Amino acid sequence: MRIGIYGGTFDPIHLGHMCAAQYAAELLHLDRLYLIPAGLPPHKHLADSTPAPEHRLHMTELAADALSRTECPADIIADILPGLEGTGTPYEVIEDRVEAIHWAMDHAQAGDVIVLCGKGHETYQEVGHEKRHMDEREIVAEYLK
Repeated sequence: MRIGIYGGTFDPIHLGHMCAAQYAAELLHLDRLYLIPAGLPPHKHLADSTPAPEHRLHMTELAADALSRTECPADIIADILPGLEGTGTPYEVIEDRVEAIHWAMDHAQAGDVIVLCGKGHETYQEVGHEKRHMDEREIVAEYLK
């Protein structure tokens, strides 16, 4: 099995990170690519405005969900969780993308920014080999009604 690890502060994770991850996965024929957000990176100081590690983790989970095409989301999550154990960083595991978006919007505080880093040009989500209608613009608009 070919595994890649892409680490970073992901402050916030954005389309550039996702394009680089997708390109590396395709170029290197990876079976899996792990996105690992650094809670407190040892090599640089984080600005006071940097979202808490658990928020960056959640944003990274949402972004990773967009990269997955054939792997079961529960399997991806199960592979990530051991790396979080013992860190003391609180996190939420929400497998369903719509629920995760709603959770982020329910828990956002004044001054927070929610970044949905899915493939915004696509109006579907592909899980396994099944395409499902998924338009984040519609999800957010319906939530805000």
